[in-house]
Amino acid sequence: MILQDYYTNNLTKHQKMFIGRCVNRNKVSCKLSKCLCGCGGYSKEGFKYINGHNRPWLGKTRIDMLGENNPAKRPEVRKKLSENNPMRNPVHVDKLCGQNNYNWKGGERKYCVVFNQLWWRNKIRKRDSKTCQICGITEMLQLKVYERKLSIHHIDHNPMNCEFDNCVLVCDGCNSKN
Repeated sequence: MILQDYYTNNLTKHQKMFIGRCVNRNKVSCKLSKCLCGCGGYSKEGFKYINGHNRPWLGKTRIDMLGENNPAKRPEVRKKLSENNPMRNPVHVDKLCGQNNYNWKGGERKYCVVFNQLWWRNKIRKRDSKTCQICGITEMLQLKVYERKLSIHHIDHNPMNCEFDNCVLVCDGCNSKN
């Protein structure tokens, strides 16, 4: 075998699969190096650690931060956090509300009357077969990825124009691009 010099017989199943792929694709550059954490495992070439071994605290509770030792529970820290929170500090709230907000577009944006009615939305969903009309993603896949249904998009970007032919179903990814 080509890569015999770079591993021993004590490899994990994942590492053996990795080496097998390298040999099958005739890639000699797929070398393994010892993991620097001291576990005895091997990592891919160019990596010092096996994935996750350089973060020993990951998934573990820090005992020194429990209960009264938690810095977020000290009164002075809580006060500082609430002062720096822009939604709780009245000085910041005035800067972010209404015309002072960077997203201000000149007033409230109102949709047509039927836009929020369930029967109208279901009619569009049925017409478009519950798939995004731009990329073709289904509503079930959208629910798994974004945890919400497909959005209804106005083709002419006019929220007051809720004509049946002006609205299409799009996923969140395509809706953010349009």
